[in-house]
Amino acid sequence: MFTKYAPKPENRAKNGRRHTGETGESLAVRSLKKNGYEIIEQNYRCNLGEIDIIARDGRVLTFIEVKARRTSGFGGPKWAVTPRKQRKISMVALKYLKETEQMGKK
Repeated sequence: MFTKYAPKPENRAKNGRRHTGETGESLAVRSLKKNGYEIIEQNYRCNLGEIDIIARDGRVLTFIEVKARRTSGFGGPKWAVTPRKQRKISMVALKYLKETEQMGKK
């Protein structure tokens, strides 16, 4: 009777992953703040991609990709950030630095 309103299985999985990701990001932000970091931006987006968290520790600006997993079946989170993803994060970080005029700032 109400089945047409129930989320499709693939949408439930996507929502579950999104929830895991959001939980991971919240935990990361809490940990960073506890360790003295100032959160500058969350979920910075541009035409090149996204960076989950941009934080500052003193004069050091840090670009953070958060990977949260519910199981270790595919390896730990560090295995999810491939060299390709690292390059993409670097490109997005450079764009952020240029947009905010922080490139070469001392």
